Amino acid sequence: MSLARLIRERNEQRSEDGTQGGKGTNTGTAFIGAAMSFSLSRIRADLDSLKGISSKVTASPSDPFVVGVIVQPVRGIWEGGTFHFVLKFSDDYPYEGPKVRYTGPNRIFHPNIEGEADKEDWGVCLGLQLEWRPSYSIRDLVIGIELLFSYPVCDDPLPGVAKAAALMLKNHPCEFRKVARCWMRGEYCQNEGDLLQNANADEEY
Repeated sequence: MSLARLIRERNEQRSEDGTQGGKGTNTGTAFIGAAMSFSLSRIRADLDSLKGISSKVTASPSDPFVVGVIVQPVRGIWEGGTFHFVLKFSDDYPYEGPKVRYTGPNRIFHPNIEGEADKEDWGVCLGLQLEWRPSYSIRDLVIGIELLFSYPVCDDPLPGVAKAAALMLKNHPCEFRKVARCWMRGEYCQNEGDLLQNANADEEY
């Protein structure tokens, strides 16, 4: 039975629970368990199929629905840095893609990753997430994350600091490299207000 069908039947069962008393609860629990088992099996299969990935990918020891990714670029602007991400899956995987978050160790100055100071983890914009298909895998997601460090997308940045990063990369690439490498070391050489003000000036120009 496919996960999509399990979910549909689970939802139908929930609507019947009110008229069937406790009988429907047991059936609904079985559907939920089957869906979780299917998703976990797929996550494990994905983790066993990571050929060609340079990043370190590991399942969380405390939560099987969380996968950690450590990216260490060997060339380009972020060469020599270490960047941690988490993939957070639901029991609808692979029919629903995971949430991707950047977790440090330092903030990052990047068009496609949030960089605000008032957060413990940051959003990541991957085209793969917007066009998710069940045939995609953890390997595809990790490749997408790795490509952000080789080919940051300036034309469709996240808002705020990420947008400031996109405008600086497009208009002042040498300055962008300097700021990005400072941030990579945990040295925030420009505050957010100045970055946003300069970005607005570039945009108006």
